[in-house]
Amino acid sequence: MVGKLDQISKSVDFRKMQLAEYDIIMNRMKLLAPPDRIILELHLSHNASFSQLGILIGITPANISRKIRKMVKRLLSDDYMCFLRNRNQFTDNQLLIAYDHFLLGQGRRTIALKRKISVSTVYRQLCYLDEWLIKHKARNEHKNLNEKSARFAGCC
Repeated sequence: MVGKLDQISKSVDFRKMQLAEYDIIMNRMKLLAPPDRIILELHLSHNASFSQLGILIGITPANISRKIRKMVKRLLSDDYMCFLRNRNQFTDNQLLIAYDHFLLGQGRRTIALKRKISVSTVYRQLCYLDEWLIKHKARNEHKNLNEKSARFAGCC
């Protein structure tokens, strides 16, 4: 079973990653907590297999695979970077909650315990951040559509 997972990991996942995606992950990896950063670096840079990492950490290779896949997905997502680019629009507390939720993938209760605030406060802040992100993405998408239509307006 363990050998099979390693064969799958070598044939499917990050070995075929685009160079641009790899660079993004390597640059954004600095934002992760040290244990997660080390796991990801061992896998991507030093080609450590899921079973090797599982033995090192003490969890199953399937859980390592899932953990790495989720970390990569969050690092490639532009959600948290969007908050950082617009940090002047948010309080420090909102940025910390955005970091915990959008980059580390933590839930409301975990964030509340970590930041010593109520779960309802975390919930309200996450609702606000989600709404802002949706509006921001819609605004950028609309802007991109206007640029494309302006570019092709005189061609027909």
